[in-house]
Amino acid sequence: MEPGRFRELIFKILDGRITEKEYEELSNYTAGIIKNVSSRLAQNYGGASNKSVVELLIANFNYGEYKEAYKHIFEELIIKILYKKNMLYQKELSDTEFKKYVVSMLYNLIIDLKRDLTKTIKTQKDAKETIIESAKKEIYELARIELSHSIKGSIQEDDIKYFCYLLSSKRYKCLWTGKRESAIYQDVRRNKERVLKILSEIINDLNLDEEVYEEVIKPVLSEICEELRNKKCKGGDK
Repeated sequence: MEPGRFRELIFKILDGRITEKEYEELSNYTAGIIKNVSSRLAQNYGGASNKSVVELLIANFNYGEYKEAYKHIFEELIIKILYKKNMLYQKELSDTEFKKYVVSMLYNLIIDLKRDLTKTIKTQKDAKETIIESAKKEIYELARIELSHSIKGSIQEDDIKYFCYLLSSKRYKCLWTGKRESAIYQDVRRNKERVLKILSEIINDLNLDEEVYEEVIKPVLSEICEELRNKKCKGGDK
């Protein structure tokens, strides 16, 4: 499906004027994306189970066939799209960029669904719980990779140091070479709200939330800050 047609159908949903035939067209097209993304995530980050989110839906929620699972995921995507209606209208994106953005929403939705499935299946026997827990760790690892890539690609090195200071003012004050602590404090006070806003936007775009702070957000910031400290501070990680 061409990006322009994809965008047209999405906005028809937002406007409440999509026909049944057009809805089916979009649903069928999205099913192909769901299949590819779900399978790829299972292969790369499926853990010991190596099961895609579609397979998990079928196995644990009595879906009789793949089509029902695809429909469930598609409907969840539509809910997220409707929730972000105003934001989608305001974003100035080309057709191709718009399509990539919606596909990234689907990508994160599948990660969230798999994360939720791992919580739901906790009542099953111990051997399966071990498999699910392993898959959950893999999902967090994927989220950390995505977040790290987004931070490094969107935030300048000179701004990253403010996150580091907020993590540990003592450990990362060396990033301000030759400045007194009072001057460092004033610099952080002036700039922290600006850089925290950038970080918040990145986190929202990846559909992360406060629940994964300890598992995803804090470890990524700590790793990036250690890399910067080893690069900028005399004595490195000593």
